[in-house]
Amino acid sequence: MMWNLHCWTGRSIRCGAYGVAIAVLFSIAVAGLALAQESESIEDMVARFTDLISTEFRAVVLNEIEMNAEGNDNSQPNDWIELYNQGNAAVDLSGWILAMGNGDREWFFEPIPEGLVIQPHGFAVIKQAGNWLPNNTSTVVLLAQLSDGSYFPADAAFASGDGLGHDSPKGPNPYALPLKDEANDNRSWQRVPDGGCDSWDFLPSTEGEPNGTPAGNTIVFSRIEFAPSLGESQFHEYAEIVNLTSETLDLGGWILKDRNDANQSYTLPAFELESQQRVRIYTYAVPEGSNGIPLGRNAPLWNNKEPDVVELWREDDFRLAAASYWTPYSLAQVMQLIPIDEMPTG
Repeated sequence: MMWNLHCWTGRSIRCGAYGVAIAVLFSIAVAGLALAQESESIEDMVARFTDLISTEFRAVVLNEIEMNAEGNDNSQPNDWIELYNQGNAAVDLSGWILAMGNGDREWFFEPIPEGLVIQPHGFAVIKQAGNWLPNNTSTVVLLAQLSDGSYFPADAAFASGDGLGHDSPKGPNPYALPLKDEANDNRSWQRVPDGGCDSWDFLPSTEGEPNGTPAGNTIVFSRIEFAPSLGESQFHEYAEIVNLTSETLDLGGWILKDRNDANQSYTLPAFELESQQRVRIYTYAVPEGSNGIPLGRNAPLWNNKEPDVVELWREDDFRLAAASYWTPYSLAQVMQLIPIDEMPTG
């Protein structure tokens, strides 16, 4: 496919800060279809998305973002974005696009090279010469091209620190802060662990390699299953955590919370989590043949539309980890941030 980039002169896109409100699966070639899609409801977009999406599509995520590497920004390939395939099958990224933006709602687009295939549990790094990514980029969106030629966000990154915004006004994205990188050094924004949910850290760059580990006693969320697959009980939702320390940790007395609902707070039983190991905390009961921690809740816990903010506390006085997550519904909202008439055409 040939791309028309006359609007961007080789730079990336900027997106609105705190934005998480999209809903448009738009066609590249047919303007009339694009306009029709623009008027679709979020629910309609999600239904259409579900019909078109593949298992492989869901596996590819934004994994690391370097907006201000060491060196002369204008003389060498400098800024880059790393993708990670957390699935078990290779994914052809031909036709996919990276969209980048800032609070001025000015967008830049970077088509992913044709024929680029990312292997299972592998990395792909997209870079350009010059000061490609603004240092105050607040939104990065990975747009996958679906089988009908339209686009939908495979993933989006707004996170800073723990990925959550305590003071953000209730609006398009009340659970995330913008990415910023003002230091000309070797640090980048990274998902920890690789492919984990919306929990980011500013760490020494690991371009094309597994991401680093934050200093200190570290527990992070690696996955939040808010909608179990068909045939499973909704109560088999889970939040998965991983122990990145060198010690075995006893989780007894630790507290799992939903920041959005003060009534949803659960004290964990004694459970020894060994170094570099994971455990799933299930909403109701542990599925037969699995290992994990059951909360025994008789109703679903996690929101299937607007993401909850998941937190892990120690004895209700020290927060150990926090993360949010994306749903097809909230990703559909992200599409509304990107003007259809600014998209590359083929």
